[in-house]
Amino acid sequence: YAIDAELARLGDGIAARPDDLRSIHSACRACLLLAEFQRAIRFADDALALRPDDELALACKCLAYGMDRDLEQALPYARRLEAMDSRH
Repeated sequence: YAIDAELARLGDGIAARPDDLRSIHSACRACLLLAEFQRAIRFADDALALRPDDELALACKCLAYGMDRDLEQALPYARRLEAMDSRH
């Protein structure tokens, strides 16, 4: 599989349109599915830089930390989502 090439393509697309939250969200979800947790966190951070209360980005970041077995880092994002009454 050409996973690295596909992730590079996603990164290039985001670099061309850095304010496109939909593309950033897609890249973040793809990274979660591929267990590329640090990349997912970076994409989530990019989305949060554009929209600090972006529920999908918060959920992706929470999942990335949790799936990487870093529950201490995941917990603050889970609490933020709970406080927002998020459906993510």
